[in-house]
Amino acid sequence: MTRELPSPKADLSFWGHLEELRGRILKIAVFYVIACCLFYPEAQTALGYLIAPVGKLIFTSPGDAFCAFWNVVLGGGALLSVPYILYHIWSFIAEGLTEEEKKLVFFYGLLSFVLFLLGAVFAFYVIMPMALQFFLSYQTPQITAFISVDKYMSFLFSWVIDAGLAFETPLFIFVLARFGIVTPEFFAQKRRYAIVIILIIAAILTPPDVVSQILLAAPMLILYELGIIFAKMGRKK
Repeated sequence: MTRELPSPKADLSFWGHLEELRGRILKIAVFYVIACCLFYPEAQTALGYLIAPVGKLIFTSPGDAFCAFWNVVLGGGALLSVPYILYHIWSFIAEGLTEEEKKLVFFYGLLSFVLFLLGAVFAFYVIMPMALQFFLSYQTPQITAFISVDKYMSFLFSWVIDAGLAFETPLFIFVLARFGIVTPEFFAQKRRYAIVIILIIAAILTPPDVVSQILLAAPMLILYELGIIFAKMGRKK
């Protein structure tokens, strides 16, 4: 009868795993630098695409345009590095998981990434144009919009990140129900409290104006209801 040989990583000590983690982080850092260099020639085009919703921006301090350009370079490098980063994260944690756990982690991890991207795309193509149209409608002959590049980029990235996180709501509810931590009925019964909490979160994450809060809160409420539906489909038997 043949014995199954243990995985070489199974005998690694705590310091061995720490050394492996350090090596993976170093590889990711090197890859990220390379990705930024590869994205550098396209950064100006990407920056123009990002500011297209407002047409033209100004900068009020000498370093604003420089910082905006390099933020795009760093962001583009991070985007190109995502598959490589996810590969190393998966390779590091998969050794300590059973086959069933590997399937769950891979499925939920991939779904979480897709939902975040959908939220980011939704923010850029739906929420941002609506928000800009509303705010710019308050221009008058005496009040003209001169939007600075640093304020706009901060406004843009905050919306993209906030919406990406908000789109994780159905998955969060689904996972809680799937593992039997909370029932779908619990979320349905606590809907009133959820509305209040969502409004508070939207007020914290968005600029201090009612329109921005509503633009973020409304999709979160819809996602909450979708989460309840998915939770009923995936409840623990």
